[in-house]
Formats: sequence, structure tokens, C-alpha cells
Amino acid sequence: MPEMFKNMPLSLQENQDLIMKSQLSTNNSAVQLPSWCKPLVLCSLVSLVTSSMALSAYSAPRKSNVQPSLSADLSSLPKDGETVFGDHKVLATLDLDNKGVLRFVKVGSAVGILEEAPKGSKSIKSVPGIEAKMPPIDVFYAFSKPGTKVPQDLLAGSPRISRSKPQGWARKLIAQSTSMTRISTGFCNDADFQAWFNTFGYNDRGTPVFRLNQVPRTSSFFELKNYTPGNGLIYKFYNYTVSGNEGSISNDVDRYVTRVAVCAIDNLEASNPQGKAHPSISYQGFNNSHMGPVARVMYRLPGQSVWKTAILKDFAASEVGSRIFWHFNSGLNWDWRTDIYWAGADDSFDIGHAVEDL
Repeated sequence: MPEMFKNMPLSLQENQDLIMKSQLSTNNSAVQLPSWCKPLVLCSLVSLVTSSMALSAYSAPRKSNVQPSLSADLSSLPKDGETVFGDHKVLATLDLDNKGVLRFVKVGSAVGILEEAPKGSKSIKSVPGIEAKMPPIDVFYAFSKPGTKVPQDLLAGSPRISRSKPQGWARKLIAQSTSMTRISTGFCNDADFQAWFNTFGYNDRGTPVFRLNQVPRTSSFFELKNYTPGNGLIYKFYNYTVSGNEGSISNDVDRYVTRVAVCAIDNLEASNPQGKAHPSISYQGFNNSHMGPVARVMYRLPGQSVWKTAILKDFAASEVGSRIFWHFNSGLNWDWRTDIYWAGADDSFDIGHAVEDL
């Protein structure tokens, strides 16, 4: 176990997962809980939402019931440039000084962090002092504006906030790192992409895994699919596929980070209606002027078989060069999956995943 994970308090989900481990033990031997894990120390990070610049009353994001077959009602799918969160609550949203956005999303009884970073900006992980082991509440404290009230439900049962630095101490640093390192040529920097992953220290099971400069038309990790929404037309897109599975799947892991960078978005595709790689679709009340590409992160709770969608991000043509990353460090033995679908033949992606077993 890396040093940065030693002596960490367990979250509510982790306590539940450890109990499940004990119950499912095949040799009836008890799971030995760490000495620092007390029955009453439960870290439950639960719901309340902020507005973009400061916290406000919760406003529910649109729900999505998308399953791996993409056979859901069209009205639940993301529209051009939109991010949706399945049936999950966004507990807090922070607009950053680098024009990026941080969202804290409740999954099960735990919390994951989604960062959407625009072209040329650095990730929050580039800020010195932002560590992989930090609980979501400390990340919130570091990047929220001074004086922003921490949501009570996000505080409930969580580890005590580290107040060794003032609230918002990382905001200016993320702005400075952006101005000093803004990309002037190209849309993806492979060296930066790989270096970013290495800062997490997640290197179990042969990770981090990098799939760089992946163009669906020629990549062995993308398969051509026909999409038929029911309007009498057939649309051809590509889906990210690994080892015969839709997406890249990591089973039974304790820490997970995934990142998708969009390096190019295709425009023309003669085999599609309208001759476009990302045509507009209007059917049964659903209207999207530019279908895809879409990145999706899904999870399965320990002992369950149903995949649930944590986030869906549709990339608009104007978002070439932008990236998303999803980081989860508040549960044990979860299954995670990253998909890309509705990709055009000549889109291009940098894709990476890394896991850690405790």
C-alpha cells in the first residue's frame, strides 16, 4: 500500500464494503479492520448543491437512464456539449479561475469528483499540494471561494477538514499554472497526459494504461456501430471497445481515475445522413444538433450486477482540446467502466485509466 493511503479514515461506503467482505468470506474468517477504524467513524459524503460561483439551493440535473445498449428514451440522452449525471445528485459545483468546472457527484453513499478542463488549461492535480489521497471535502475546501459555506450534508460524517491553509488556497494557483503553461499549438499533449496520471501513484494491475492518439477509423479499440433511433435512418458511429467489452472495465478496485481528452472532432462522413460525422438528430422531442462524441463513466457497487451511469459528457465541436477526468477514492471493491460512443471515424482521443488496490 502506498504511503499516502496509510492511516486514512474510512468513508461510510468503505465501512459498508468491509462489512460485506466479512459477510462474503468463504472461510468464515473475520476481516481484520485497521486499528484506526472505529465503529462510529463513518464518512458519509451526501447531498447539497452549489451554484457555479457560490453555493445555492439544490437544482436537480437532468436524469439519464442510459444503459450500455443505448436503447434508452432519447429524451434522457445528453445534447450537444451537455453533461448529465444519471440518477445522481451533484452535491457541489465550483467554477475555477482556469475556466474549468469541478463537480462533486454522489454515487451510492460515496462521492466522485468530475473535472471538466478547457483547452490549454491545467488540471487541478497540477496544483502543488493537491494529492490523490485527499478526501472530496478537502478538494472542495481548496478550490471554493473564501467564505463559501461548506454544505452540511457534504460535511456529515466526513473526515475533519484540513484547515492548515485558508479556504480557496488552490484557486489562485490553478489560474497561475494555466497562464504559464497554456498550450499554443495542437490540441493534445501526450507527455503532459501521461505525467498527469503518474502524479496519482495509482499503478496496480499494470496501470496506468494509455491509449493515445486513437482515431476510431484505424484504432483497434473502436468498433463501427449502427445507431437506429427509430426515425427510419441509420447513423454510423464508433464505440470504444476493449477485449470485446463496451468500454474499458476495471473490476473490484478501491481507487479509480479515468481521463478522456478530445484531440480532434471529425466533420464529414459520407455514409451518414446529412453527410456529417456528427449529424443532427431530431426525433420524438429529442433534438441534438451535433451527436457526440460522448464519454461515459459507469460503476457497479460491490455484489451487484447492474451498471449505473455516473456521468455522461457530450463534446461539442467547439470543445476540441478539452478533457474530463473522474476520480474516485471513497469506496472499496467497486467496478468501474469508461465508454466513448457516438465517435466519428476521424475523431481523435487520448484515453487513460489507472487503479489502486488497498
